[in-house]
Amino acid sequence: MVENSYKSNHGNKAIEQLVTMFNYYKKKGYIKEYKYPFTTGYKNKNNKQFYFQFMIVLSNDEKWIVHSTTSIRSDRINIQQWNSGHIKMIMNDISLAIIVFPDDISDKERDIAERYYQKISQGKIFSSIDHIVSLNGLSLMIEKKHLEGMSVGQQNCFKGNNFEKQLVEILNNESNLTKFKTASKVETGFNYPYFLYIMNFLSINSTSSIKSIEATNDIPLLPSRGKAKTDILLTIELENNIKKTYTFSCKRTSKDWVSVHEYPVIKFIEV
Repeated sequence: MVENSYKSNHGNKAIEQLVTMFNYYKKKGYIKEYKYPFTTGYKNKNNKQFYFQFMIVLSNDEKWIVHSTTSIRSDRINIQQWNSGHIKMIMNDISLAIIVFPDDISDKERDIAERYYQKISQGKIFSSIDHIVSLNGLSLMIEKKHLEGMSVGQQNCFKGNNFEKQLVEILNNESNLTKFKTASKVETGFNYPYFLYIMNFLSINSTSSIKSIEATNDIPLLPSRGKAKTDILLTIELENNIKKTYTFSCKRTSKDWVSVHEYPVIKFIEV
């Protein structure tokens, strides 16, 4: 009973984070709408026979069906194979069926998921499921689709701005903070590996008496009216009312090297 309760709660938390991401991308215009839960059926039959957790409509009107799972098992995924196959036959405008697993999934479960997807991508099995990806992987797929048709310069600018805003969402996500403070195995977090990496880099440990974390990319202009080099301001408040602030400059690139401004240390301090 305890094990079943854990699995159910863990699964529900994973779905919650998909809802968080879809709401964020709807606000950003990456997707037009999403339906949850999503059901359909054949004409003159039960119109709720086939179920997938989500159906999303992208900014270009393309439609994907998305289902979250915390464990890739043949008996479980065969249900999604069945449902997605019939949904695609009923709705011929569904272009992709995607299975999503949490970013914090165990190495064992991730290996199982990747091996199953290899069978799909290499054509070793018949599959109505097109992709099996992490939550972050799905996020990148949605962003890539939204950027189609833009110039390289526009894409790079868009990616950079989105990277800042997404990091703010990650740092402000309550599930991430709860998971970090309690080592909860139920909480899945929103892109939690990024959150954990930043906390570790700042030498903030989970035993710290963290009261709240607040991040923003709304940085005021300099006295000269120019833009500050800081992209994100992070404030961590501890239980003893001590506040610590950190600033981040963000770069998002696939290149091995990036350029930075070179000034004497004293100039950076003055800024």
